[in-house]
Amino acid sequence: MTSSQTSIVSSDNTVQLPVHPDQVRVLVDPIEPKSKSRAILCVPVSIVFDSGLRDWLEANVRDQKMGSVIAKGIIRTLDERPDNMHPLNRGITVLSNGFRYDSHAKMFTILLRDPKKHGVIDGGHTFRAIEQVLQKRKDAGVEAPNAYVNVEVLAGYDDIASDIISARNSVAAVRDSAIYNLEGIFQDLKSSLRKAKVEDLVAFRQNEQNENKPLSVEEVLAVCTLFHPLFADGTSHPMKAYTSRASCVEIYADEWQKAHAKTNSDPTLWRKGFGKIIHLAPDFLRLCEEIEIEADEARRRIGGLQALKSGDDKENGTRDGKSRGRAMKELSGPRELVVTGKSVQSGWPTGYLYPIVAAMRPLIDYSGEVAKWKVPDPMKVFCGTSNELVKTLLAYAEEYGRKPNAVGKSQLCWKSLYDTVEVGLLRAQANKQ
Repeated sequence: MTSSQTSIVSSDNTVQLPVHPDQVRVLVDPIEPKSKSRAILCVPVSIVFDSGLRDWLEANVRDQKMGSVIAKGIIRTLDERPDNMHPLNRGITVLSNGFRYDSHAKMFTILLRDPKKHGVIDGGHTFRAIEQVLQKRKDAGVEAPNAYVNVEVLAGYDDIASDIISARNSVAAVRDSAIYNLEGIFQDLKSSLRKAKVEDLVAFRQNEQNENKPLSVEEVLAVCTLFHPLFADGTSHPMKAYTSRASCVEIYADEWQKAHAKTNSDPTLWRKGFGKIIHLAPDFLRLCEEIEIEADEARRRIGGLQALKSGDDKENGTRDGKSRGRAMKELSGPRELVVTGKSVQSGWPTGYLYPIVAAMRPLIDYSGEVAKWKVPDPMKVFCGTSNELVKTLLAYAEEYGRKPNAVGKSQLCWKSLYDTVEVGLLRAQANKQ
């Protein structure tokens, strides 16, 4: 049967896919049945690998980032669960100049002419995952997985090609964390939060965040990343907690997945990473809120930005008059803090707050199997240095034009605050002796 009215001309390129008649369905367009049609196929991934479609990826508007969670998931399915490839994967969509199917020869032929309109317009990650897995197996002398992939071919839609390409690539993506939640990757985090009776405050599913679940799992893991063992010694700083919460989720998931893989598991990263600190997650969340309250009070005590100009803080850290806590528009109004149940008079942007919270890393002992606090009350140490920490932060804020985003990305700021707490801890320990 012929499923497109387009005839082959010399300028057409062809891609041929051997496919059984049971795995081909052709539908003519209900509005323009004589000129437009589409076909749906289910073919072995080995067929797609050898088809020549790799030369027709220009029309795909997305670069294939094979390190993304989606790409890793496709590769993992192909490697570990090939039987599930076709029901789990959306497949590959091809815009064409035409197509035909020869049911006797069991051969589906796709006609391609214009690289900017024709070829793989959606499913580029799927194609690259197939290419990567099969090439790796081929190089190793291992046969291709017994997996199938869905292929949709549209013909005769050149007049709206750009609209189709845009529409097929604008589907809202499911948040990575929501998928991880389904896979059970957050079970250790949930256990820690459950013991502290704060699990119900955290949204793990997409669109679940509301007034009853005000914290997202991304926010929780960003706060935990501020204390990640990777940044324990203060030579580098967890700025990614501020710049990209999604990357914090990726780090957590990667460490957890490697530790819990069905084959070739390696718990090393987990034990040296989030696994060492995840039991302290509730402490980190509470500490973050307590620090925000104390930091805002310290700002008022030292006279706010005016203290930077006068340089005459009173010995007790208290200032009076109009200069007391000069208004900072980048701070918000009063805000309720959900973990402690307390409130802060002026909410702090994370660009200001996170560097101060991360500065508390010297108070954690990372030497054992699991991390623990070096002091019984971390806030006591913080309160002893809060005036100095806030004045340092405000100095950086002034230098960067009072832009929280610039402060949050300043490695010098993060380092200065970290060093301040480290000295404060040494001072507190010396006073005990």
